[in-house]
Amino acid sequence: MKKIYLIFLLLMGCDYLNIQPNDRIPSSQYYNSVDEAYQALLGAYEPIRTMKMNYVDAFPLFSIALFSECMSDNVNGGANKKQTNNPYQEANQFEMSPIRSEAFWRRSYNGISRVNSLFHNWGNITIKQGEEDRANTILGEAYFLRGHYYFELLRMYENVILTTEPIDGTSWRNYKQEDPHKVYAQATDDYLKSFELMAETDPEKGRMSVYASKAELLKMFLFYTGYYQKESLPRLDGSEFTLDNAIALADDIYTNSGKHLLPKFADNFDPLTSNWNDEVLLEIPHVDSGLPGWTGIKSGNIMCRASGPWGGKGKAFDATYADGWANGVPRRKLLTLWDDPNDERKSATILTAQEVEEGQNEAGFDPESPQFPIKIGWQHTGLYNKKYSTFASIQPSIAVNLNYGMNYHALRFADVILMAGELYLRKGNTGKALEYVNLVRTRAKATALTSINEDILFEERNRELALEGVRYHDLLRRYGQGNLNTVKSILDVKNYTPETDEIDRYGEAGKSSDYEIDFKLEQRGFLPIPIIELDVHPDLKQNEGY
Repeated sequence: MKKIYLIFLLLMGCDYLNIQPNDRIPSSQYYNSVDEAYQALLGAYEPIRTMKMNYVDAFPLFSIALFSECMSDNVNGGANKKQTNNPYQEANQFEMSPIRSEAFWRRSYNGISRVNSLFHNWGNITIKQGEEDRANTILGEAYFLRGHYYFELLRMYENVILTTEPIDGTSWRNYKQEDPHKVYAQATDDYLKSFELMAETDPEKGRMSVYASKAELLKMFLFYTGYYQKESLPRLDGSEFTLDNAIALADDIYTNSGKHLLPKFADNFDPLTSNWNDEVLLEIPHVDSGLPGWTGIKSGNIMCRASGPWGGKGKAFDATYADGWANGVPRRKLLTLWDDPNDERKSATILTAQEVEEGQNEAGFDPESPQFPIKIGWQHTGLYNKKYSTFASIQPSIAVNLNYGMNYHALRFADVILMAGELYLRKGNTGKALEYVNLVRTRAKATALTSINEDILFEERNRELALEGVRYHDLLRRYGQGNLNTVKSILDVKNYTPETDEIDRYGEAGKSSDYEIDFKLEQRGFLPIPIIELDVHPDLKQNEGY
């Protein structure tokens, strides 16, 4: 039972803020100055990048983007073998355990509780003359963060708890799941409030500008209206955030954010230069200086290690790629996604086993030697994620498994451009939709489209955003809750025949049953409510299908 209560200390937000390892100040005595509000805001940002499965399994921190991608039709779960506690495999096969589904839940409520504590104590803060703008920016970012965390909860679980106040005593025991439409209304209001207060540019690296908040509201608008087949997002006062509002917001971001497409698509994923580039609106920072070992807080991008090729040799062998876990390996069908042979996005998205071995340049390398070739894992395809990988050029010296210092680009300007095209398409303005969508094709050296519809647009989204954690929720919103049979027809894999029955490190290797997938209609695309929450919340209900 101790583990349960430790987790709920995180969900509720502890009544203390750690200032130094051995110094603690009660929250009632803490919120006195704008500097302390700033420190509290940084604490509310931290859960965005920190993620561990739970306190039961030994499985390390894991990537929300890779997890989401593994639920799509782009990749297999992968790894060196079939495992009993691998979240990427469970996501890929739609067999997520309620024991291991708590990461998103705990992460988001940890952030929400920190934001709520800041709001609750805001009246105690002394704002000196000249500090007004800084204080407003902090408050605006807090609204953005609460909207962000609730959107993450909603798209992952749907049926969640809504709280806007710090938890006092045992009040958490009385919480119940709220109507998801009301939670969406709360998130919408939080985003809109943030617009009035946030800075036009990032206040500092790791914090967000108002255009990150605006772009994420666009994403939530498209998911909500697509999945629930609605016309608008609800607001708490009964008004709505409409399609016209969304179009105006997209045009505003395009015109005024100061962001732009980088000259080359691949520049977004250069391990040495892609951090803090001018195409990214919402950037999750990572550094290579986390503590060694499998426990404790890590600050690296675990997606790099998890996606990297199993068998890469790394710096020690003058290789281009270091050893990875080969999770989320692209399916062979992804090779045919790009419709133009000149499209530069294909070679910048998919890494082949041949490329990995050709990059192992040490003297005497022999691809036929069992010492050197790529290792063959479960659901092997001979393909890997090239956007986030075990790049030897940034291979960390401390905790090599967990500390890759490559930022995750959670929301790129290219995504905003494609969302703008989609909004105009909904409005019936195909000319404007084509104008936007062709911007990303032109950058990629692909031939401009001459016509567009929803199918073409979503294919283009996948060409641009494949392996970035976007595809699964794109499918859910593309077809909506009323057409989940279509989603199932796309995601299911039945009676699959691998390319070869032989062990082939450059292609597929394995049994047909290894590749089979069954999307569960009764789950409606959502994860199970964590069992640890159901154990201590008598009024919580498990999601359908679990």
